[in-house]
Amino acid sequence: SPRHYFREVVIIRSPNGYGSVYKLKGKRRAPWVARVQIGTKIGDNGKKQPVYNYLGYFPTQREAKECLADYNALKTPHGRRVTLGTVWAEYEATYGDKWPVNTRRVKNASWAVLEPFSDIDINRINVTMYEDLFKSSGYNKPKLIQVKSLINLLYDFAVKKQYTTPDYAAFIRYVEIDAGNPNKNPHKRIPREAIAELWERSDDLAVQCVLFLIYTGLRIGEFIRLTPEDVDIDAKMFIVRESKTAAGRNRRVPIADKLLPIVDNWLSLGYNNLAPFPNIWRQSAPADAFRKRFYKALPGYTPHDARYTCVSELTEAGAPQTVIRSIVGHKDSGNVTARYTQISDDLKLEWINKIILIYKKLKKKLRKNVDPQYGKIRINVLC
Repeated sequence: SPRHYFREVVIIRSPNGYGSVYKLKGKRRAPWVARVQIGTKIGDNGKKQPVYNYLGYFPTQREAKECLADYNALKTPHGRRVTLGTVWAEYEATYGDKWPVNTRRVKNASWAVLEPFSDIDINRINVTMYEDLFKSSGYNKPKLIQVKSLINLLYDFAVKKQYTTPDYAAFIRYVEIDAGNPNKNPHKRIPREAIAELWERSDDLAVQCVLFLIYTGLRIGEFIRLTPEDVDIDAKMFIVRESKTAAGRNRRVPIADKLLPIVDNWLSLGYNNLAPFPNIWRQSAPADAFRKRFYKALPGYTPHDARYTCVSELTEAGAPQTVIRSIVGHKDSGNVTARYTQISDDLKLEWINKIILIYKKLKKKLRKNVDPQYGKIRINVLC
């Protein structure tokens, strides 16, 4: 019987993520394609579809395979691997000298969030990896928006340098931000005893600012941007022209009668801003500079706690929600009637004066609790 000779064929599979080579149909000068899958996306049919980074088109299969091998061996300029840390270093070296001090601070803080991926090829970091990083970072949505903005800038820069493709850069923009922050501290209401104690120290400029925030409900960014021109001392009102929300812009906020001497004193200082700190805008981060003064005047609380306290006091006093929204600049809750309601200055001033009288009720009580050694009111502001 004839002998049958069998030749053993060994099929070597490429490792996952290595890429593939295939031939296009039809007569073409360069029919062979080398490509690497960089992720997936949801197609029009609702199913997952692969997203590829096309390394190039070649006349022969061998050239396409060599390109793929070079890509994985970090050799070819059009397909070489570049880490996210390398892109950041080159991006900073290219544009860093043009950044203002505050911009540099924000970008460096954003990069600190992305630094765990610094040694990973930018074409290997997918959307899920970025979203998992965001969820585990412990930062809130405004901070993560800054981080995502830096991601987009880095990938745009990488496209310019041919480190990645426009398709992949556009794919990264699908990163979603979870608004939750597991590590955030809830806002606290400042106790009335602490507020009354602040009035006893109202000669201090920093304490005056704390009281002003409590009885106006201003955001810190709104306060430090106020100018003397925004204040109408005769009408006991001032205008907030800039705010983070549309509802907060160009709103008229009342000045309580008890605050009038404080505001009048600030105006007499002749500074460019209403805040009684002339050098605050020379700081790299004016809001942070003011926060330090706030923390020194009232340890254990934040400027937004003052805003939270204002809303709480007005609510407890029985002020209508339309009045509260008009004072603090909250957007309406979808009520059409509320959107068309105009609140008079006199009504807003009336409610602010109502809640500012509470310190008088506690004044006698606090004076009984005086530290004989220092002659100061002994009070736990963290209660």
